[in-house]
Amino acid sequence: MLITIVDTNKKKYTKEVAMNTRIENAICEYAESFPYKVLLAKVDNHYRDLRHKITHPCVIELLDMRDNY
Repeated sequence: MLITIVDTNKKKYTKEVAMNTRIENAICEYAESFPYKVLLAKVDNHYRDLRHKITHPCVIELLDMRDNY
């Protein structure tokens, strides 16, 4: 399934992932380039832990310590 990842600088990436992939696994290739550790994700405007499993095509916004939750 296709997901869109929005990084902490609002840059968008599109990625193909399998159903029930954890967010932390889906973002691992992007997370190293961020200035701060990703702490939380917003999946289709709902806050989710990085261990949350992706079950449908969605938009995942990554949040770090600079964001106000």
